[in-house]
Amino acid sequence: MAFTIRRLEIKRYRSLHDFTWKPQPGLNVLVGSADGGKSTICSAIALLLAQGVPGPRSEFDYYDRNVTDGFTIEAVIGDIDFAALAGEGKQLPLFGLAEDGTLHDLPEASFESVFRVRVIATADLEVIHEMLVPNGDTIAFGLGLRRRVGLLRIGDDSSSVRALRISPGSLLGRQFDLADLRGSVRQALADVDHALPLSETASKVVDSLEASFRADGLPEDVDLGLISPQGTDLISMVELVRGADATTAIPVRLSGSGTRALMALNILARAAPEQALVLFEEPERGLEPFSQRIAASRLLELSARGQTFITTHSPIMLQAMADGHIWRVEAEKMPIALADALIVSLMKTDAEAIFSPMALICEGITECGFLSIMLPHLIGQSLHALGIQLVDGRGQPGCLDLAEKLADAGMTVGLFADNEAVHAEKRRRVAGKTTSFVWDVVTNLEDAVATYVPYDDIPRIIEAAGRKELRYALCEVRDLLPPRTPPTPIEWESISMSEPEAAVRQAISAASGGFTWYKKFDNGAALAQALIEIGIPADIRRQIEPFAQSLRQ
Repeated sequence: MAFTIRRLEIKRYRSLHDFTWKPQPGLNVLVGSADGGKSTICSAIALLLAQGVPGPRSEFDYYDRNVTDGFTIEAVIGDIDFAALAGEGKQLPLFGLAEDGTLHDLPEASFESVFRVRVIATADLEVIHEMLVPNGDTIAFGLGLRRRVGLLRIGDDSSSVRALRISPGSLLGRQFDLADLRGSVRQALADVDHALPLSETASKVVDSLEASFRADGLPEDVDLGLISPQGTDLISMVELVRGADATTAIPVRLSGSGTRALMALNILARAAPEQALVLFEEPERGLEPFSQRIAASRLLELSARGQTFITTHSPIMLQAMADGHIWRVEAEKMPIALADALIVSLMKTDAEAIFSPMALICEGITECGFLSIMLPHLIGQSLHALGIQLVDGRGQPGCLDLAEKLADAGMTVGLFADNEAVHAEKRRRVAGKTTSFVWDVVTNLEDAVATYVPYDDIPRIIEAAGRKELRYALCEVRDLLPPRTPPTPIEWESISMSEPEAAVRQAISAASGGFTWYKKFDNGAALAQALIEIGIPADIRRQIEPFAQSLRQ
């Protein structure tokens, strides 16, 4: 692996006023909300390492459209491949990068040798590429040197179209000897020139032109031929085509966007030398889920060879690349590494939560099902419309740890937790970082149902939401009550009439939790629906409704 951006600084470029980032070697995946700055970061790298001569900038490239102050993009580049730079004919001005990230004028044995490059935009909308010298001077960071560093980029759908055409510097063009191709094109044009089949009508027009030119003493040896368009290279006429034969073949650039993207990625993998940096924005565009996984595997292969930057909004892509360096990018903030093991595990099991405006961490799967029905009922909107993704926190302390890690990573997080005897201090700390709900007086959802549901409605709730028939559930309840002789019949009427209500409710709470009556998503959803149908008990509504409304805000 060679040529790695160690540090990137962007000042006053587009939406980034003062931005510093230390990307990692290998795969760097940028995620975050729309307009958070992901594409701006990629565009900044592309401009800094431009593989052509950039034209004038737009005023919209300047922060707040203030062209007077200009903008600057600067990078510290390490992992230098000196062999790739051997033909430049000049010695690079090197700095020393210490382990703590500080730069020193002279490289030492304990420092990594790096060079500093930047692009400056002037008030005249022009850009200047420079290399910084330790004494404070600058030298040109020319096109030849930028190409030796190497950058391969597919930024949008038009990029994949260009990648599939042959031109100097294009992905497909890198696969061929362009001088050899030019010779082939010239020969093909010459052959066609001498054998261009003209209709009788067209031949008469050419003959009349010859006669008219002859009459005025002009050159008369004219004919119709094929030439390349003015201002273009001969080889720009050549591109990949697909079809059974030459008469039916069509350009591959006319294929679907997904097919083009995968073809471009395939060529990108072939074209990328060991030292090339790669930029690929939203590689999932136009791809089915299985094709996204193919694209992800290709990108992982590329990242093993050199530093690779990806932006994505696809849970499938993120899941496949979760072991890379994942960065959350939000407007006006520095990228935050999503490197904690809990977050990486979430990306592999429920990557959609990373992209949602809010990840709502639930105590368990029962609560996920319960809230999937109860919250839309109380809020009056679907959770999808609100951008809320329910996440199974798998109990405490795991759900608390996950909620805190996500909140510390800058995400908007909700928490729906049990009021357990342990972890009270941690719950209070996480509550300060999230929109949180913790049961009051009762311990958990099962306890709330057993405590607050009207006594005569309890059998209906058990029957609707429990995973067993009512008589089996009542058998478990009876076994938790004091034994009687003869045994109390396994019927609600018998149990409710022979035992104190408080004791029965306590036994129901213990049985529903201990025998996991509701421990499935569907059972939790059925429980919420049953409560809505009988009328949500006042004490349950009193606790949950304020939480639901806070999510709406």
